Amino acid sequence: PTYAGCSFKLTKHTTKRLYFTGTAYYYKTDEEIDATKKPFTLAPADPSKYLTKTVDFEMQITDDGNSWLFTKFGYLG
Repeated sequence: PTYAGCSFKLTKHTTKRLYFTGTAYYYKTDEEIDATKKPFTLAPADPSKYLTKTVDFEMQITDDGNSWLFTKFGYLG
């Protein structure tokens, strides 16, 4: 399937961790592909028009508190 876009949603957070899901959207048929559109980065109004894949992500702040690192990374591709 051809990639249409993605969205991310924060599901939980603490002072040291962020938990979120990412959803990739794919066109269901080749006829729906619109090559003039760039992939979107917000959830579509009607997600049922797409095939989807959702994965969980988790980030943790470093000990020095200056940056975030993935502790759980899902592949949306």
